[in-house]
Amino acid sequence: MKKLILIFTSLVSISGYAQGLVVAKPDLVVTKPDLTLFPETVLESLERANLFAEALSADDEGGWSGNGGGSRDESDNIWFIGDSPIKYCFSKAKDYPLNGNQIHALIKTSIKSWVSFFDSYGLTNVNLAGGYPHPRLNSLQFPSGENKKLTTEFAYTNDCSKARLQFLFGIENKIIKNYKKFATDHPYGLAVRQKYDHKNFAHSGVVWIDNFTKDKKEIRHMLLHELGHVFGMEHDSVPVMDEDMMKFLGSKRELLTSFLGKIESDSWTYSLKENHPIVMTSTKGRRPKRRNHPTHELKQVCGGDPTFTPNRQIPRPVLRGFGLRKQDCHKLTLTYLGKLGQGRKRNRAFTLEIEELFSKRKATFNGRLKPSQGRRPQITGPGVVTELKVDRPLGKKQKVFKKLTLEKSPNMLPLTGTFSLGQEKFAAKMTSYKGLVIELFVPEAKAWWTFKTHYNQN
Repeated sequence: MKKLILIFTSLVSISGYAQGLVVAKPDLVVTKPDLTLFPETVLESLERANLFAEALSADDEGGWSGNGGGSRDESDNIWFIGDSPIKYCFSKAKDYPLNGNQIHALIKTSIKSWVSFFDSYGLTNVNLAGGYPHPRLNSLQFPSGENKKLTTEFAYTNDCSKARLQFLFGIENKIIKNYKKFATDHPYGLAVRQKYDHKNFAHSGVVWIDNFTKDKKEIRHMLLHELGHVFGMEHDSVPVMDEDMMKFLGSKRELLTSFLGKIESDSWTYSLKENHPIVMTSTKGRRPKRRNHPTHELKQVCGGDPTFTPNRQIPRPVLRGFGLRKQDCHKLTLTYLGKLGQGRKRNRAFTLEIEELFSKRKATFNGRLKPSQGRRPQITGPGVVTELKVDRPLGKKQKVFKKLTLEKSPNMLPLTGTFSLGQEKFAAKMTSYKGLVIELFVPEAKAWWTFKTHYNQN
């Protein structure tokens, strides 16, 4: 009996143009086939979806896992690696709020957005094996000896028997129905793939988007989230990969505007970028007790500027320690300036600016922090855990399971160090949870002040 195991689902979420082949080099080339290739009568066919599911299940080889792996590490694998284009098809329910052409456009632009994201971080043309600063890691190679990259080419086909990837919108095939029998919560999106193929690295899979909303931006957000798993992105790595979509959709409207339908945001980027200001805000302090309290609405307190936060959200001892006015608003802006010195644990330079809205007072702290991950920091990011060959003494080869990643250096965070204002130094720690988190010790207040990216202000 075949098993279906939950991996990547989302409880709620969230908008394209498309047809044909997406080629992701620095510049994307889009070819537009004849739209008559996929009439509505074909796109609405549940039979074609079920045929795809049957073909997918026939070569099971040991069970299902939502992202295609037999272990937790394997489950985070990039679905498709190599240079061969991945063919995809899609089907939709008759009552789905978007027509076939709109859905195909949505798929195309969503793939293009992810490819542009990877390109912006220089990851589209990076080989998974080799390129590490540590020689021992460079000894890891694919058994075939052929190096591989993230697949960035996708081609539409009207024939699902020739497709590696099928998108279902509001329609349930046998795979989705089997999954829902065992689900404790009804999902609004699912990415499920067959057991990971350690030889061809291109097994078949399904991305399903439920008929949960009529909002095109919400549908796009949901599609981007599930495609993120296809590209090997983990939950909470960027805003669109937020594991708790229901809480996200219940956030304040200005936060939805900043994040809805986008992979990352200025206040929550995939990794720290040099000279890229990040807006932070306090996470503790006095807050209005009633929703009809005159200071409840940000617009009434901080002039409608969502980058400013009421000073009353700063802990009282910190307010007194820094001499900030309780009735004012503040903005915290962090800017990464780059590395100082040599070696893995060399200093990282930052500035942290505190600005009051009404008094116009500003103070700029200079930060010097070092990585504090230990002797063997983990290299994260999209990659594959797969069978590799390793050189052993006397010319022998041994097969092992290891992870190869597109990124070749450890994540910068966590960092520890100080921020200085004049002659006074403030101990600091910088970590990451759904964006950046900073803990700053204020001696005058004898207390720690914690603040996060603006996305996590509540």
